[in-house]
Amino acid sequence: MIIVRGAQVQVHLWPVGLLLYPSMVAGEQYAVRVRKTAYSRYFDCGWSAKRIMEEVMPLASLRTVQRMVKEFRETFSWQEVSSFKARGKVRKKLCIKALNAISEMLTEDPTLYLAQIRSALIDDHGVKVSRSTICRAIHLSEQDGGLGLSLQVLEKRALQRSARDRANWHDRINAGDFDHKNVIVIDESNVGKNMSRRRRGYGKVGQRVRWPEYFGKDRNGTLMAACDTNGFVLSACEYITEGMDSDRCIQYVEHTLAPQLGNYILAERRSVVAMDNVKQHHHPRIREIIEGAGAILIFLPKYRCARF
Repeated sequence: MIIVRGAQVQVHLWPVGLLLYPSMVAGEQYAVRVRKTAYSRYFDCGWSAKRIMEEVMPLASLRTVQRMVKEFRETFSWQEVSSFKARGKVRKKLCIKALNAISEMLTEDPTLYLAQIRSALIDDHGVKVSRSTICRAIHLSEQDGGLGLSLQVLEKRALQRSARDRANWHDRINAGDFDHKNVIVIDESNVGKNMSRRRRGYGKVGQRVRWPEYFGKDRNGTLMAACDTNGFVLSACEYITEGMDSDRCIQYVEHTLAPQLGNYILAERRSVVAMDNVKQHHHPRIREIIEGAGAILIFLPKYRCARF
């Protein structure tokens, strides 16, 4: 190490660590004494970090002295924070036990926050690590000693799904009593201004992007859509400027859908109506109207996407 002081040049061949932290070779008493002296000069005498470096710790850099003073202000401990971490109080790398525990937690509940995982590791397994260490272990590849996971969009599945309903649905559509081309699927979708509103726009950094728009009370609506193997059946689609209840659904089926249906016995197109399990669709009047037009009504399995 070379230190330049004016016109003098001093060359020291000792490692810097042995000079800054002599506790590595001569015990902790000398290191603590040096640190106490530096802290006393700073707090009691009002010395600057530069003067402490020059008179108390001549081989330390100004940044090192500033860091030492900052650590003491935060912890009020004579022991160095960096050496405290190096003794294993806070682990930099997770052990196999901790990795397996995190893997089990995320398998059971993939929505856990890092703070929740950290608390569980401390309480249940006695492993104290930081959230950043847990985050690295989760995203690190398995080859590098991590779990190889990534944060993805959560796809929720309904607990009410039934494999039996799914099997019954496949048996029904594969019974051979109608052609899949004769099926017409009915579904509704909420339509509102917020559904298509663009929330972001390009602008200069540090400046707001303003866009003039009429403010008022907008009414949401419901789009009743009907489609078959050729696409949307526009004559059977309707936009309703209000919510969908049983009475409005009956009105749609009677005046808009029924005239477009074919005869099931004659194997005409659009003679098999498929609906989901919304409460309004199970009204007895709806089945009565559809069967009165010569078609039949079948319901999709609960919370499952149907495939024909």
